[in-house]
Amino acid sequence: MKTNFEIIKGRDYQGDKCYRINFVEYDTLYTMPEPHYTKAAAAEKLKELKKENPITNAAATLGRIKSTRKAASSRENGKKGGRPKFFYGFRYFSGRSTTTGTPGRQGRMSRAGEMEVFQTAAERQSWLDGEKLSAPCGSGGGERIAVTRSQLRALCLGMTLDEFNREVEWKSNKFTE
Repeated sequence: MKTNFEIIKGRDYQGDKCYRINFVEYDTLYTMPEPHYTKAAAAEKLKELKKENPITNAAATLGRIKSTRKAASSRENGKKGGRPKFFYGFRYFSGRSTTTGTPGRQGRMSRAGEMEVFQTAAERQSWLDGEKLSAPCGSGGGERIAVTRSQLRALCLGMTLDEFNREVEWKSNKFTE
């Protein structure tokens, strides 16, 4: 059974840039010999290989199965108004390139600042308008920016994904109390 497909960047025998597909079969890593000269072509071939793979097909089929638990959970969320939408902001303590803390497992650090979570875009805009660049950091000074959740994650790379999600959940729980 072929598993763990991935596209890797490399060079062909003439030294031209190309993409190849790696996969694991019976605990051995293989690389497909034919080069693909665009990432799109490699992605298309990867899609074909995954369709042929019975494990991928089984997983895709199982993911679509409806269960009473999923249905009950969706009904409950619907009664509460659906998944709540939050708006995010970030305030730099110093400059945009200042980092803080110790590097995470990948050696990355978070930007020096703090995240804020808001229920409405108007609340976030009011917070952005209250920016005091000349004030010291402890009194709410520093540059403030509006960000999406994924942009916020990029500013907090020193945290593990689990730590980041807990922090965002903690900040957003102030609305549910």
